[in-house]
Amino acid sequence: MRDPDRAKVEQFSKMVPAVILSGPSGVAVTGGRPQAQEVVAYWPALVPRERVKPRLVTRDGERALEWPTPIANPARPMPLPRERWPVARGAKKSVRVPLAALAHARSGDKGDTCNIGVIARAPEIYPWLRRTLTAALVRRRFKGICRGTVERHEVSNLYALNFLLHQSLGGGGTVSLRLDAQGKTLSHALLALEVSVPRALLDAAERGNEMDGHVVRTTRVGRTATSDSARTRRR
Repeated sequence: MRDPDRAKVEQFSKMVPAVILSGPSGVAVTGGRPQAQEVVAYWPALVPRERVKPRLVTRDGERALEWPTPIANPARPMPLPRERWPVARGAKKSVRVPLAALAHARSGDKGDTCNIGVIARAPEIYPWLRRTLTAALVRRRFKGICRGTVERHEVSNLYALNFLLHQSLGGGGTVSLRLDAQGKTLSHALLALEVSVPRALLDAAERGNEMDGHVVRTTRVGRTATSDSARTRRR
């Protein structure tokens, strides 16, 4: 718990031993009665740029920099080449598997925002991933955890999508009362999402895993499992 009044927090902590001794079985804490502690939190803010006076320090001395930096007219960006992705060859019949069979993921905290990066295991998977894994789908997946909006950013050259889940960490950092204040487990929660995918993309994922030197074992619906020895003989 947290409260601006330290006395209230200390009063609450005195009730914890009673729950341990007389409450439901399995309730416990380590280290005895928890002590009230002050919370130091990161609080970002903006200041007018005119108030900032930067100075450059080098071995030749120190000098003031021109500030604010002159704003130049932006040049017209060069056109990007048309994206072309290899097509997965193989069976088109759909099977249901966890998203982990098709992608890697990593998550972390940026204040009260959790970001989840999802990377396809093979280039053939990326177009399907971009169509399927929308911001709305991720928002529904974390309903009850994410109280803000979900942004999606495409990183095509890495076959990746990056999601920003705003207001999803209970304040973030030291002010959060969640067990996972940094959102490290949210990537695993997203990878556990069950999706429907053509078998050809699963084969592409397996080839990508072999190229990366990884072996990922998954359970497939509607496909006969084979032993490792049989698979080795076919190779």
